[in-house]
Amino acid sequence: GKLLSKKSVDGMSFFDAVSIFGTVWSIFDMYEKDLAFIGDQEAIRKFSTFRNTEKIRIFPHMNTEKFAELYPGEEYGEYERNAFYDYRQNDPQGKHVLAFFPVSLNGTQPQYTSQSFDIGAHETGHASLNILRPDLWQSRNHEIRAFHESYGDMTTLFTVLRFPELRKKVLEKTEGNFHRSSFLSVIGEKIVGRDASQCTTLSILPSCEEHDLSERLTRALYGTLADVFNINRTDKNNSEWGGILENTVSQLRRLFLGTTI
Repeated sequence: GKLLSKKSVDGMSFFDAVSIFGTVWSIFDMYEKDLAFIGDQEAIRKFSTFRNTEKIRIFPHMNTEKFAELYPGEEYGEYERNAFYDYRQNDPQGKHVLAFFPVSLNGTQPQYTSQSFDIGAHETGHASLNILRPDLWQSRNHEIRAFHESYGDMTTLFTVLRFPELRKKVLEKTEGNFHRSSFLSVIGEKIVGRDASQCTTLSILPSCEEHDLSERLTRALYGTLADVFNINRTDKNNSEWGGILENTVSQLRRLFLGTTI
């Protein structure tokens, strides 16, 4: 008790591992409940098969030795401030890999991207989509790869809005207008800095790089959430907004998931 009272929990050696485990678990729990609600038996079977026969190997602190073992010939330093999900079809140790890298390679006690809830959620979004639609993972098509990125972004937004306290905070921050920039609309805050609340200029063509290309769909979906919530809360007391937001998000998330399937 005396030891714990003098040390912040997020400074303990196990914090990042426990934190990212909780993030991954929350997302799979969310989508499993949605699949049960939708009632798509084939999708339910895929998730059930994954749970019973496969695993995700998570590296909250990816180090040079493990990286060299998994990806010989690739440069560890190129992944600074990064994270990724990978599907290794023929790896007997486990096909699904989540890897999180240092925000800075120079510090004596570096922070890792596993400390970012939204980055962890985004990468887990890739994993869940690969389970449901494995045909999309190996595609070289720019639009399909961009859809994978947008699915990761939306997974982050949906997961954040599952927590009542975070729904309350974002409603206070935006005063109920989600078209205002907030911690919710910024994907990878302080690391990537993509703001889903900002309008897209349609006359400017994005690059074909999947992250750039995905921003249009993410912003469109975010804008849909903002618009539908604004309609649903009209003439309602702000004490009711939390419940209205929860229902709006659940409906959009299930619609998005069902359409994806």
